[in-house]
Amino acid sequence: MGVVGSAWRFDNTADGRHSYSLHATVPPNARARVIMPTLVAPATAIVLDGGSVVWSHGAVKPDSGIHSASVAQHQENAVVFEVGSGEYVFTTRKPLAAEQSRAQ
Repeated sequence: MGVVGSAWRFDNTADGRHSYSLHATVPPNARARVIMPTLVAPATAIVLDGGSVVWSHGAVKPDSGIHSASVAQHQENAVVFEVGSGEYVFTTRKPLAAEQSRAQ
């Protein structure tokens, strides 16, 4: 047994965009499904975990360490991450065009 936890934060960034962060704790020997709102369509969203890109252009990044991810079927602007035990800090914001091209 262990601690399961989550906390979220929604902010306006200095440049007027919205930002959303979700902190999730998954106990040892467990898996979790984390639904992360993306603020834009998942095909154009960028999601970070601990500052590293884990989702961009509609797919999980192969070297991200995230076990799997899929577009949430029941929510229009969300990505579902299947994760193992650990601490995760997912963050997304409405991306600028330059950020979207760098994340490829």
